[in-house]
Amino acid sequence: MEDRGDTKEGWRRDVKALADSDVDWLLNGGMYYPAEYRTISELSDLETPSDLKKDSDRRHLKEEKLIVVGGELIEVKRESDSDIHLVIKEEHGRKSIIAEVPNPDVGEGRKSRFRENFRAVRNWLGTLSPRPSKSNHYPVMVTGVIFFDKYHNQTGASKNEVEIHPVLGIRIKE
Repeated sequence: MEDRGDTKEGWRRDVKALADSDVDWLLNGGMYYPAEYRTISELSDLETPSDLKKDSDRRHLKEEKLIVVGGELIEVKRESDSDIHLVIKEEHGRKSIIAEVPNPDVGEGRKSRFRENFRAVRNWLGTLSPRPSKSNHYPVMVTGVIFFDKYHNQTGASKNEVEIHPVLGIRIKE
């Protein structure tokens, strides 16, 4: 996997938190852009854009997608950057994807118009008992935005480093 580098502030932090200058595509005149259902397999088969720049504060055209993904929530942990890192695994399969929820009270999360979404998701995750684990899965539907991260050996990462970042909503799958 190619290492596309990093910046002092982190890999495209404004884009990850929807605090970038291109966020208006999602608002679609005050309404959320329509979400598309995607499977974890479909996402992990996407081609990683070759023209991503480490210091870009713009979302790539391939990332301008609001998606809904179903799967099994198998891990929740707080990252050193204060994001909450989720691992979502296929219900019937081996592929997984990372989904991340920015902290609405620090950094780029504080600048995002979607900070109340982040807060609601983080609060909901805090109500799960027992905590998700490889032996205790929660069937979930996750709504968020496609993001191509840089390779940094994260647990649950897809082969192309595509993530749902940020997560804007989550619920138990019925």
